[in-house]
Amino acid sequence: MDQPQQICSAALENTRRLINADRRFPGNVFVGTWDEYFFFDSDWITDRELVRTVQSLLRGESGSCACLLKLDSGTGITDQVRHLVIDHETTPGAYQTLLDGEGPEDGWGYDIARYCCVSDKASWCVYCEQASEIGVVAFRDADSIAVHRSAIAELHAVHVEDAIAGPLSYGFSERGMSPAWRTELVRHYGDRRR
Repeated sequence: MDQPQQICSAALENTRRLINADRRFPGNVFVGTWDEYFFFDSDWITDRELVRTVQSLLRGESGSCACLLKLDSGTGITDQVRHLVIDHETTPGAYQTLLDGEGPEDGWGYDIARYCCVSDKASWCVYCEQASEIGVVAFRDADSIAVHRSAIAELHAVHVEDAIAGPLSYGFSERGMSPAWRTELVRHYGDRRR
């Protein structure tokens, strides 16, 4: 299903508007007000089933399409292959084709990069840093979390405190994250209701 160009353009514009591409973890990379954050292992960003999770997020907000943008250009990456529009008809195979590319010179799956994904409605935003092995999905309205529970579960996403306590992945472990870095991450993304 082809989305009207203006809707998909809005999703692409939201990726640039809602992420401060000059910032990295442990700082807050999100622009504007966000109510709640759920962290996940960055490997999910290059899993073909990510498409299904994004579609679940779209259904939860009645969104039409989302844009997944590779923030780092990397080797062989041109503006034409730096983003993928995901709508309700996009298949995991389409994303797998982008991940594979023609090989290591242009496939997303071979490059350690930063990514973000936002919909045309912009009620949620995903940011991921593969180098730190950490991804996060932010929600503008904590009251909407209930409709996004399935997407959060698909990512195995948890609050930052729980990700560190687990640890959720190597990136959250004591060996993967210094105490100062951990303190800053919790300061920026910690559950304000705890």
